[in-house]
Amino acid sequence: MSECRGRLIAVPHFVMTMKTPEESIKIMAKFQATVKTGDCSEIDKIPLSAIMLAKAHLAVDKDREYYVYMLDYVKEREEREKKESRDINKVLIVKEKTIFISHISEEAPVALALQGLLKETFRDVPVFVSSDYESILSGKKWYDAIAKAAQSAKVVLVILSKQSIFKPWINFEAGIGSGSFGEVIPIVARNIDADGVPEPLKFLQVRDLRDPKGVEALIHHIAKYLGQKEPSGDWSIFTKDILGIVRALPYQGLYLQPYCVPSGGGRSFIIQFNLINNGTTDAYPLAVEAAIPENLLLPNWARPPSIPNFSVTNVEQKNGVRYFRYRCTVYQGCIPPGHGHPHKLPDCLPPSMSPYHFETLRLVLRSDLTDEEKKQTIEYKIFAKEFDTETHATTIEEILRRIGETSS
Repeated sequence: MSECRGRLIAVPHFVMTMKTPEESIKIMAKFQATVKTGDCSEIDKIPLSAIMLAKAHLAVDKDREYYVYMLDYVKEREEREKKESRDINKVLIVKEKTIFISHISEEAPVALALQGLLKETFRDVPVFVSSDYESILSGKKWYDAIAKAAQSAKVVLVILSKQSIFKPWINFEAGIGSGSFGEVIPIVARNIDADGVPEPLKFLQVRDLRDPKGVEALIHHIAKYLGQKEPSGDWSIFTKDILGIVRALPYQGLYLQPYCVPSGGGRSFIIQFNLINNGTTDAYPLAVEAAIPENLLLPNWARPPSIPNFSVTNVEQKNGVRYFRYRCTVYQGCIPPGHGHPHKLPDCLPPSMSPYHFETLRLVLRSDLTDEEKKQTIEYKIFAKEFDTETHATTIEEILRRIGETSS
């Protein structure tokens, strides 16, 4: 301990004469001897827990300078032992020259394409992909095989997308790689870029498989981590392949389509919504929501009759205009007395299903809207399982224009 001399002082006599456990008295005496020799080797041999106990006995007079010195020693000792523990862990964890690719099952084609590139580039380096029918031997416990492969890999590549960023398993595998001192590299290939990667992976340098320069940097850095020469190649061929693979992946294309229905003999309109899945996989709606300026609504309709799974709230002012927010959720359970009947929001919306007419979300407009009021914005969005919610906006003017285009 280089800072021992001058930091520690003799233990006051009254402390030594207190009814202090014998072990603590010996420790205090060694601190006193250290001041004379400047050698902390004897103190460092004492278990930190015993020193902490002796420190507790010294705490009877916390304002004394000697107590502060012992606090300094304990703090420095704790930091030193933590560093030594981390260094030991690095030695104990055997890092193999292997690559581990973390992915969700829906994006297995991307992982397999990346595996093919890496095997071709680094011919003697194993590349673990759980969905390749080779990385996990038949009959083996898949959990143990994945955890061991992620822990021992020198490089861990984590494929991220809107579908995978919040999957627990992705973060679990990335955590194993980071905790075992591997090089963890976030990878994006579809519907998300580096700015869309959430914490904590956003703090790592992200590479994009759709960018040839990004692929080149990825390959060069993997070579560096593996202790190999930087390979060369035309990475644009791979990026074109990835773009084709990504287009063929299943996706949810769930969205709300606002439209107007004439009312009051054509003098007014009601805004309603169709729920549409134009993706390639089943969608599971949870709620739909719309926000509209209060001044556009028919006054006596601003708050419709109570429905169990339907709510109306005031939201913040926007440009001096107060908005109402309407929200309808999937309803499950019994109907509370006096609360009307819940409107059925479909639990599942297959891609082959025709647009779902959502009757409850009806925004009844005033009949005397001015041209300026028709330019005000309404917002709407849908929430669904494993679906990235985005807020969409339009104007009454735009919706009415679509009616004219349709009728013509």
